[in-house]
Amino acid sequence: MTSNENMTTANTSADIKCIIVQQAFTGKRELKVTTIPKPPPPGDGEVLIAVKACGINFNDVLVRYALLEDTPRPPFIPGFECSGEILDIGTNVTHVDRGDRVLVITRFTAWAEQIVVKKDFVFKIPKEMSFREAAVLPIAYLTAYILLFEIGNIRSGQTLLFHSAGGGVGVALTQLSKLVPNLTILATASPHKFDVLRAHIHYLFEHDIDYTEDIKKISPEGVDLILDCMAGDDCERGLGLLKFNGKYVMYGTSSVLTWDVKNLFGITKGMTNWWQNDKVSCLRLFQDSKEIIQVLCKQVYWLLIEII
Repeated sequence: MTSNENMTTANTSADIKCIIVQQAFTGKRELKVTTIPKPPPPGDGEVLIAVKACGINFNDVLVRYALLEDTPRPPFIPGFECSGEILDIGTNVTHVDRGDRVLVITRFTAWAEQIVVKKDFVFKIPKEMSFREAAVLPIAYLTAYILLFEIGNIRSGQTLLFHSAGGGVGVALTQLSKLVPNLTILATASPHKFDVLRAHIHYLFEHDIDYTEDIKKISPEGVDLILDCMAGDDCERGLGLLKFNGKYVMYGTSSVLTWDVKNLFGITKGMTNWWQNDKVSCLRLFQDSKEIIQVLCKQVYWLLIEII
């Protein structure tokens, strides 16, 4: 019997609260607050966490609609990032201890009062950082930091274009890009988000309107770094706007998954580039670079303090 099958609405002293994705009779996936038994003691290389705050990001939306790879069958507990205090540790766990304040990266399961996770995805947070601040760092801000500075290698005097400026990673990119002097920032977003974003982005474009010619007038030589979370039509446009020796980084396929494309060529172009080229996966970045995530968390935190 799996842990999902143990989910119940009974309320006993041995239960904890959680949020699950369940399948309604209509076929629609719904969120429900329920209870499950407390997790068992952590095993070898595992850590038991008392969750204090959880992050919500676009991956959680995709999970709701069964559009994310390897999404479990309902019912299951969603959530990819959280923060909290360590209740217990298993054997061979040496970098954290009971009572430590940590952020956690999970593959689902984060939206519960207590979770057991592998030690490799548990990172101490600075004492100055709140649980709410820590819970939003992993997926959005660490991804944005790595895209801009580790992969994109953005520099003063260059031009940056990214999409979904009002989304989680988009907001993080907007804030972190302020650290680069003399950087020209271009971005797309939904019109109803313009009022909030306009003061922070030099050139803001409505995503559903072809922005290609306007950007060519602003940056005739092309754009140095394009960060694409959309694919589809935006892939075709972005490749046409890229400066010679510029960088084009695709880290999502939002428009394809939501069918926000204007033509079949846009779908084919975006998906071809998605499947045939290297991509940025948040979880893969964390797994491959787990020894520096704690350092990056502190660095991103103090950078945000500097910006604010």
